[in-house]
Amino acid sequence: MRPITLTMSAFGPYGDEVTVDFSLLGQRGLYLITGDTGAGKTSIFDAITFALYGEASGPNREPSMLRSSYAQPAAPTFVEMVFQCGNQEYRVRRNPEYLRPAKRGDKLVTEKADALLTFSDGREPVTGARDVTKAVCEIVGLDRTQFARIAMIAQGEFLNLLLAKTEERSKIFREIFHTGLYQQLQETLKAEAGKQKSAYESLSESIRQYIDSVRPPEDGRERWEEAAASGDVLPLLDEFLTRAAGELKALDCQEGLLRQEVESLDRRIGKEETREKARRDWNQARARLPELTGRQEELRRQWEKAQGEEQGLKSLAVEIETRTRQLPAYEEREGLREQAAESRAQLADTEKAAGQAAENARVFHEKLEELRKELAGLEGLSQQEEVLRRRKEDAETKEAGLEKLQKLLVRCIQQETAQKDTLKQYVAAAEKAEKARQAYTRLERAFLDGQAGYLAGFLREGEKCPVCGSLHHPAPAVCAGETPTKEALEEKKAETEGMEAAASRASREAGLARERWEEARRQVQDWAKSLFGEAAIEDLPTHLTQAVEALKEEEKELREEETLLECRLTRRRQVEEQIPQLEAQENQSRQDVLEGEKVRAGLEARLTSLSAQLEKQEESLEFATRQAAEERIEALRTTLQTGERVLAAAREAYEACCRELAQVETKVKTLEEQLRGGEDESLETLKQRAEELRAKQRNHAEAREERITSLDANRRAREAISRQMEKRKETERRWTWIRALSNTANGTVPGKDKIMLETYIQMTWFERILARANVRLMTMTSGRYELRRRREAENQRSRSGLELNVLDHYKGAERSVKTLSGGESFQASLALALGLADEMQAAAGGIRLDALFVDEGFGSLDDEALEQAVRTLNGLTEGNKLVGIISHVSSLKARIDRQIVVSKTRGGSSTIRLTP
Repeated sequence: MRPITLTMSAFGPYGDEVTVDFSLLGQRGLYLITGDTGAGKTSIFDAITFALYGEASGPNREPSMLRSSYAQPAAPTFVEMVFQCGNQEYRVRRNPEYLRPAKRGDKLVTEKADALLTFSDGREPVTGARDVTKAVCEIVGLDRTQFARIAMIAQGEFLNLLLAKTEERSKIFREIFHTGLYQQLQETLKAEAGKQKSAYESLSESIRQYIDSVRPPEDGRERWEEAAASGDVLPLLDEFLTRAAGELKALDCQEGLLRQEVESLDRRIGKEETREKARRDWNQARARLPELTGRQEELRRQWEKAQGEEQGLKSLAVEIETRTRQLPAYEEREGLREQAAESRAQLADTEKAAGQAAENARVFHEKLEELRKELAGLEGLSQQEEVLRRRKEDAETKEAGLEKLQKLLVRCIQQETAQKDTLKQYVAAAEKAEKARQAYTRLERAFLDGQAGYLAGFLREGEKCPVCGSLHHPAPAVCAGETPTKEALEEKKAETEGMEAAASRASREAGLARERWEEARRQVQDWAKSLFGEAAIEDLPTHLTQAVEALKEEEKELREEETLLECRLTRRRQVEEQIPQLEAQENQSRQDVLEGEKVRAGLEARLTSLSAQLEKQEESLEFATRQAAEERIEALRTTLQTGERVLAAAREAYEACCRELAQVETKVKTLEEQLRGGEDESLETLKQRAEELRAKQRNHAEAREERITSLDANRRAREAISRQMEKRKETERRWTWIRALSNTANGTVPGKDKIMLETYIQMTWFERILARANVRLMTMTSGRYELRRRREAENQRSRSGLELNVLDHYKGAERSVKTLSGGESFQASLALALGLADEMQAAAGGIRLDALFVDEGFGSLDDEALEQAVRTLNGLTEGNKLVGIISHVSSLKARIDRQIVVSKTRGGSSTIRLTP
């Protein structure tokens, strides 16, 4: 990736729009970015990083902080960069989110962050900040972190990397080489080992609780405590369970015998209680027999009396049936009355509708006559419409002609202005050419005079003149002041000829401009003649204005006439549509009158028939209304129902008493049969014996329930202990190998170096980086220093693997990099930074960056070390790489010619000046 141009507007310290053209610095080599402290040297790299990735190069500069405080409120903040990657050129433009004045009003609005990436091969542009960043990562092959590490070597950051401990250096490598995955694996293994340990301890605690819940027999409690202490409890618990099952079986047998004895006593007690109840019931039944016999005789007399009134109830039922059959005649009479009323109402409606239809026919006829008269007055509109159309076409033709004349007139004025301008240019060019020709003539004369004076200086009396051959030289030429050189004369001649050629071109241009003006003037005159006749071109604007005004008035009149005509045409269409409708409505109304007469005649005949039928019905019916007839029937039905209830009640009471008397007599005989025979023992004795057996049964049941509860609890405990022990065994096995993996991955294996898995992976990268860095460090230090990874930790508690030493070849000793001087530390950190950049490019798939920035740190070097550092950086420029050094060291300004100078203005804003 190589930047070609970089434009910054209201960005960082740059209040105005500034552009850096990197193409002027060449394809390869070193250049210097120098200037005042705080002027914005590093901001150039920030702008490049922001254009590509939407973020500054450093972690302390958020995108929202990039708006320049020196910019005018309306100035837009953006960075635009053209860069080359491979054989393709790309243009990316990006702006951060910032506040700007609203287009309307005095408020501030937020300008949202945005980006645009365009391609030189015509592909569809990419828009949107995230999509552009994603596309740039694919094009460049690096993300922002990798790009900032590779393309920007900041002395302070890499000095920290040089002096960092394993933990700090591991964090840096994790960000660069994305080794966080291995750290996550370490943490996962560590967490899983802790989880398995907790599970093992939880299972052990669960087993202990289950052991404590076991209920051993009293004579086995001491043995159980010893087994619980040793952990081998299952054999003894199985022994307890077998013994308890046997004891429970014996209790079940005893309980069965007790249950049979209790059941036998309960049966005997039940029989005796039944005999006692039968004796009581027999006494009660014998006492009720006289009462029921007397009541039966009384109810028999009441029933016989009710039977004497049954014939009257039958006559009443016949009357009700007769009157019920007459009810439909009442409904028929009501129907005739309703039909007669309905026919009278229909007759009134028909007469009213016939009158309304006659009135409608009259109104429709009058409206038809009015519309026919109006339609006759609207004849001839089509001819008026055709005349108006022709007038509009004439007006449009005239308008087009005036517009064309106006355009020709404007073009003529423009050509006249252009002709005058080219004429002025020609006059100016001719004057300059004439002055140049005079100057050349004077210079030529001075040159020839100088040549004559020069030759005269070699003349000797009696020797031939090389020009005329004379032997005598009475008046030799004398050099008059400074003589122009032949080169100056030739240069002046070329300048004069160039001016004369320019004057010739200006003359041709002036002639062509006059021809174009005259052609435009001729076209104006020809077109004006077709519109106004003969007229001076100077009067055409007035004629044109008057014609336009007249045309506007004419168009206004045409629009008014067109509106009026359209209204009359619309009215004619409406009338033509209304006449057939009214004719149909008039005919329909007359037809409705005829239909109404026919309906009226039919209704009058029907009313006569209905009246005759009603008169006949009135003579045959007793009551005036159906309701009166129904009320009479209801009264008769109530009387009938009352008599029937009295008769039924008397019969039911007599029959019920007979049934009850028979039941009591049967019960007395049955109970007498049951009372024959009896029990030897009394009921109280039997109940006492049964209660004693039940108490004994309850005691056995409690003992049995206690044994069952204890047995079930111990069985559940045995199953749980066995299950939990199996789980603990599996958990212990898993915990053992996960703990071994975790200790290995996290560097906590006892007696071993504390090297984590991620650190081990990073050590491979570190060795490659050091190999690349030492190539340059050996060059910069004349073969004295070589960086080496320390093999052992400072102590058993410290992490190791990424510690750094330096091998001093002059002394043959290895020591800590912290013992290096300031200049040596810069050399080592620069070599380390370059090695890291090389390895990152290789790790990114051989990505090639043709631009590199080195920020500060050269002030700590002496002249020899500085020369070696510059020579090392020069070596980086092989293969068309451009390396920019950000520094204000004076000696670098003398060593590096190509410079980008950043300066502060009095207002605080910064400017850029480029020296190729």
